[in-house]
Amino acid sequence: MKKRIISSFLSLIMVISTFMTVLSCSVSASNTEISISGNEYTFGEKSDYLISEATSNRQLDNSSGYGKLLIKGDVVEGEKKGIKSYAVSSGNLKICYQYRDDMLIATGEKLHLISDGGNKVNGEKISGKIKKGLIWLQISRDKTNWITVKQITNAFENTPIETDALYETNDIELINGCYYRLTVAYKTEQQTGTKKGLFGKEKAVYEYKKKLEIYEFYAYNPESVGVNHEGEATYRLGAKERVEHEGYYKTKEIDNKDVHFGWDIGDFFISGYTGNDKDENGNDVFLKNVGDKVILWFKLTQNIDKLNDNSRLSVLYDDAGYDKNLETPKTELGRGALIIRKTDHQNKKQDPVIYINYLEANTSLGADTMVQLFEEGDYEVSLNYGITNDKFIDQSSYYKIAFKFSIRNGNCPVHLFDLGTGGEILNTAFTLNGFRIDLAGSKYLKVNVKKEIYTNGSDGLVEDTSFNHVSNDGKEYTDEGIYTITVINKYVNEPTVKKIYVGNNSIVKAHIATNMAISEIKQLVSTGAVINDDGTITIGNQTVATVTEPETEPIMDPITTEKQADPETEDTVKKDNDEKSTSKAITVLIIIVATLAVVIVVGVVAALIVVNRSKKNKKQGNEGVQKQ
Repeated sequence: MKKRIISSFLSLIMVISTFMTVLSCSVSASNTEISISGNEYTFGEKSDYLISEATSNRQLDNSSGYGKLLIKGDVVEGEKKGIKSYAVSSGNLKICYQYRDDMLIATGEKLHLISDGGNKVNGEKISGKIKKGLIWLQISRDKTNWITVKQITNAFENTPIETDALYETNDIELINGCYYRLTVAYKTEQQTGTKKGLFGKEKAVYEYKKKLEIYEFYAYNPESVGVNHEGEATYRLGAKERVEHEGYYKTKEIDNKDVHFGWDIGDFFISGYTGNDKDENGNDVFLKNVGDKVILWFKLTQNIDKLNDNSRLSVLYDDAGYDKNLETPKTELGRGALIIRKTDHQNKKQDPVIYINYLEANTSLGADTMVQLFEEGDYEVSLNYGITNDKFIDQSSYYKIAFKFSIRNGNCPVHLFDLGTGGEILNTAFTLNGFRIDLAGSKYLKVNVKKEIYTNGSDGLVEDTSFNHVSNDGKEYTDEGIYTITVINKYVNEPTVKKIYVGNNSIVKAHIATNMAISEIKQLVSTGAVINDDGTITIGNQTVATVTEPETEPIMDPITTEKQADPETEDTVKKDNDEKSTSKAITVLIIIVATLAVVIVVGVVAALIVVNRSKKNKKQGNEGVQKQ
């Protein structure tokens, strides 16, 4: 009975432990929701929400403010400059301000919202009047210069219950690191009693307060921490051109009368690549290897409020523009819009990503700003902006910096995995289970698979004529045969070639392991050689395990060059091949002679033993006869 109770108790402990593990996993799921704490400031009725004039302030918890600020994403918490920081491992952050409407619908003695006709918050002027609540989101690269990305006035009247995300970060903000500040402002009224008014009539007495909630945090992509281009090769991309505002499409000449003549607003350049080339259309192709981070950068070289050191020239705010080439809808572009569109390996154009207000919100004068970390694909980039010339009648002109480029892997990776064990199969190995091709994520490689078969009685391999075809990533092969897998990258001179055997024939195993011809192996076996389980061959006390990697012919870049025959090189190669063939024949001959010698020696020794025993038996027989 005692043992049963203890057993039941231990089972309960295990159940609780399992439950806690599951709970822990659910809490640390990738889509984490975190509440950001903030500060609340209280002001008098006539205040412009100046923090220096606050009558009181307190730290807000999850439910003590008008609402609460939530961020949702794959994050890890930390701290930077005294505020919470969040490393965003993947995707972007959704920023939400969730609130209730009880103060909006309350009246009388209950605390309730009233309209505020002011248009200033902590010394800054906003667009419009606060009315029944202001929600104001700003971002900053340095925590000093703040840019508005979202501003909603009369917020709690127009949207009494907010459920959608207020804002979603973009990758440019995160890879460069960005501070976020949310400001919430509103005015309240509450009846505190009554007093006698004119003619002794009772009159309600109200208390008026203004409230300001401020939340701040920092978010970044940990993959970009410490990334720079110091000591790396860089390559400049794009050049400015003047266009019509309608679609940023039709180009015009930039002559010496143009306000943009002789100077640039900034430069795009790329870093982190191992090599570069051109495609058939003359566009740049950048090659990357494992560990490379190919990054597009932008350096702003002009003060956007004083272009070319001219106080009359500035970047204008485009409130309705689109890009005809990249097929974007007409939308608010702000002070410069950066547009990026990717075409994948299936030649599918993805929806263009638009970074509005790019020159103001995402760049700093003289700083190198990361635009994006790029993987394999084809990319189109366009920075569209307008310039206003402050004259008696303002003049506007429009420009773009547009270019195309591609990213490709700079090698020919191919891995073969055993379908039974899941382990990787090395070159010149064999398996009973079949194999799967894995191109390690490369999308632009050409793969060819040739299959050869061996039939008993033949002196060589017979090519399976129905099996010499183009293959792809993830393809599986299970039928018996010798497979030669060739992977070609048109930007790399040497292909990758791997040869493996699916099956359990000892002759073929030896062929794969030693690279000897089938006929040679059969000849050795006929003279007493033994084929081991790993395909090596044992002759007497000597094991032959010579593995010769399959030779590969150089594949020249089909875009720019063709392989030219060199007679002198051909003679040298022919001579080398003849020498190799002669050497190989001599090696085989030596092995055969050595084997025959061993067999002869063994035969002679055996014969001597037999003769010796025969003589001994005969002698013993004679002695027996004499005794009788």
